[in-house]
Amino acid sequence: MELRTCNACGKTSTESALTWSLERDVRSPGVEWWSCDECARANVRSIEAKLDPQFWSKPLS
Repeated sequence: MELRTCNACGKTSTESALTWSLERDVRSPGVEWWSCDECARANVRSIEAKLDPQFWSKPLS
């Protein structure tokens, strides 16, 4: 399994992370932004609005 790291909080997972979110930047091919379930939940509005991750709020935990 591939090790995934949340770009927002640093949480890692080697399991099949079905609840994690993957954001691919169309302006920078090959750049991927992983978000754990907690950070994805905290930033769902920003993700849906397609805001750059640098403008997302910090995780709630």
